[in-house]
Amino acid sequence: MNLKRTGFLFVASTALACLSATAIAQDFDASVVGDPFYEGQAGGISAWSLRTTSCNIGSVVVQWNDGAGQAPVIATNIYRVANGRFEQLGSGWLKYSFCAVNEGSCGSCMGTDCNTLGIGCADTYGSSLNDGANGGGGKWQIPPTTGGWVFPGPRVTSSGSLPLRGRINTEIARMTEPGARVFMETHYISEHDQMAGNGRNNATWREANVNSATSLSNLGPNRRGDPAIFAWQDVDPAVNINEVVVLNEGGTGVHGYHFVGYKASQIDPTHWRYEYAVHNFNSELGMHAFEIPLGCDTAPVITDLYYYKADHHSGDFRNNNDWVVTIDGDKIRWEANQTVDINPWANANWWDETLTVGFTADMPPAMVQASLIPFQNGGPPALVTTVEGPCGGPICGVETFCALSPNSSGPGSAIGAAGSNSIAVNTFKLTASGATPNAFGLFYYGPNQVQVPFGDGLRCVGGMTQRLQGPIQITGAGTVARGVDFTLPPVNGGNGLIEAGDTVSFQFWFRDAAAGMSGFNLSDGVTVTFCP
Repeated sequence: MNLKRTGFLFVASTALACLSATAIAQDFDASVVGDPFYEGQAGGISAWSLRTTSCNIGSVVVQWNDGAGQAPVIATNIYRVANGRFEQLGSGWLKYSFCAVNEGSCGSCMGTDCNTLGIGCADTYGSSLNDGANGGGGKWQIPPTTGGWVFPGPRVTSSGSLPLRGRINTEIARMTEPGARVFMETHYISEHDQMAGNGRNNATWREANVNSATSLSNLGPNRRGDPAIFAWQDVDPAVNINEVVVLNEGGTGVHGYHFVGYKASQIDPTHWRYEYAVHNFNSELGMHAFEIPLGCDTAPVITDLYYYKADHHSGDFRNNNDWVVTIDGDKIRWEANQTVDINPWANANWWDETLTVGFTADMPPAMVQASLIPFQNGGPPALVTTVEGPCGGPICGVETFCALSPNSSGPGSAIGAAGSNSIAVNTFKLTASGATPNAFGLFYYGPNQVQVPFGDGLRCVGGMTQRLQGPIQITGAGTVARGVDFTLPPVNGGNGLIEAGDTVSFQFWFRDAAAGMSGFNLSDGVTVTFCP
C-alpha cells in the first residue's frame, strides 16, 4: 500500500497496539484480528464478537467522519480448517465506526478531532462496540470495492433474538470437531483507503485456540495483510492460493479481489480428491457460479460431492438456498440457484464470503482453467484462474523464454504479463522492466520462438510478426506497460488478431543509443496461451 496517500494498521489487543510505525514496513497497512468474546448460544449456534484497535501508520490523517459516510466499516469472521478443507464458519454484521478517539498506544500520536484518525494514533473498539447486535449493518449496503456509504441512509440493522442477533454465528459442532483448527479474521473497508487503490491488504487472520464451546483464546501471531484463506495454506503447504483480480472494478487503480484455494491428493491407487475454496474478498460483482473443466477423453466418474457455505442470519435479506451442482462431459459447475435478474437477494458468493466445494474423481490431476462467473450484471462474463482438476485439457499458461540481453542500464530487460489471458475478460497487459529510462519502445508478437542476434540483443519472436500500438515511453525507472485490447486489429494489418486457443510470443523492442552501434535493444520473451 502507498502510505504517502493514506494508510492505517488495525491492531487488536493491548500488546499489539503498542507496535510503532517504525516496526512496520512503510508501504504496508492492514486490519488485525482482535480478542474473541463469547456472547452466548442457542440451538447449537454460538455467538462471538471481536475486539479491534486501529492504528494510523501512514503519513496523512485517515477520514473517520461517520456523519459524512467516510468512516471505516469493520467485518469480522471465523473460519476453520478441517478434513482437508477450508470453510467459513460464520460472519458478523458490520460495525460502522465513529469518532476516532486518537489514542497514543501506536506511538507518537499527532491527535486530531474525532472526524479523522491522526498520524500515529489509535482507535479501539471493544467487543461490545463491534457487537453486531447493537446497530450492526448489513454487508450488502456497503460497496466493498470503493467503500463509500451514505449517512444516515436507509441502513438496515440486525434483527432477531439475543444472544445470536448480528454476531458471528458458528455451528458449535463444526467449531469443536476434533482436529479442527479455528481462525479469526477482521477486515476493514475504508473509502479513503479503497479509493487510493490500497484495499488489498486490509484484512488479517489469527488462529484461535478452542478451549471449549464457550471459550476461544488467541493462539499464535496476527498474520497481517491477507484474508484468512491463507491459513489453509499455512496448515497444509500442499494447498495453492490464487489471487484473481477484477481490474479497475471501482475505478482506475481500484480493484476487486477474489482468492481461490485448491488442493488435489491421491486417496487410493485409482482415485483423487479435489478440494476448492473461493473467497470473495471485496468484489461488488459477487460470484454466481464456479466451474471446473473436465478435459478427459473419457468422462471421469465423479463421487463424494461436497458443498458448504455459511448461512446469512439476523434478518439478512439474502437467502440461504444451497447451490446447485451439474456435471456433464466437459465441466463440473456449482451455481447459486437464482440469477440476479430473477432474485437480487439470491445466495451468491457476496463480498467477505467463502464457498467450499470438492469431489472425488477416478482421473489424476492436471492444470485446468477454472471459471468464476460474476453475479451482478455489467462486469466481465467470467474470471479465469489455473487450478488442478481431473485430466487437464488445453492449458492456458504464461512462460518466459530466451536469454536476457545486457543493455546500458543493466543486465537486461525482462518482459512480463499481468491481468487475465482470457479473450472474453480482455484485461491482458504486457510489462517490461530494466529497459533504458525515458527512451521509446514498442511491444510486438508472433507465432514462433527464436533466439538470433538482433541490434545489441537477441530477437526472440519469429514468424509473421505484428506490433502493438506504439511507440510508448519508458518511465524513469526503466519500466513500461501496455494493455492488449483483443477487439482491435493489429497495427500493421494481416491475420494477426489474437483469438482463444492461440499461443503467442511477445517481446519488447526499445531504443538504447548508449549500448552499442545499433542504437536499440530488446527484452527477453514471454509466450502466452489464450483462453476463451
